[in-house]
Amino acid sequence: MQIIIKTKNFELTPVVKKFVERKIKSLEKLSKILYNKKYFDSPLTSEKYAVEVFVEIGKTTKHHKKGVIFFANIQMNFPQKSFISKSESHDLKLAVGEAKEKLKRELEEYKMKLIDKYKRRLRILNKNLKISPEEKFYSKDRTIEEDI
Repeated sequence: MQIIIKTKNFELTPVVKKFVERKIKSLEKLSKILYNKKYFDSPLTSEKYAVEVFVEIGKTTKHHKKGVIFFANIQMNFPQKSFISKSESHDLKLAVGEAKEKLKRELEEYKMKLIDKYKRRLRILNKNLKISPEEKFYSKDRTIEEDI
C-alpha cells in the first residue's frame, strides 16, 4: 500500500506525516481483502502498487483562526474500485481520524456486500445441484449393466 500525502495552506511536518501514515496503515488489513494479488504478478505491473492512498490535508483558508478550518480528504484506489471520504474539523487530528473512520466504514460495507453476494451464489448453486429422490446414484447391490 502506497500512501501519498498532499497539503494545502500549511507545511507538512514529520510529526504530522508520521501521524497520518500511522492512521492510514491501520486500513491495510481491510484493503488486503479487496484486491486480487494475481492481477499484479505480471512483469508489466511489477512496479505498480496494488492499493494507493491519496491523502490531502490542510486549512480551508489562510486567514481563519477559529471554527472549522482543517480538512482531510482520503481516496483509496484499488484496481477496479475507488473509495473517498472527506471530513472537516477544528483540529487536524480529528479531521484525519473522522475521514479514516468514514473510509473504514465504507470498506467494511463493501466487504460485507461481497461476502453476501458470494453466499447468495453458493445458495443458488446448492439449490440447483440438489438431486431429486427418484434419481439416486448407484447403490451397492445395483450394477452398471442393470441400468443399461
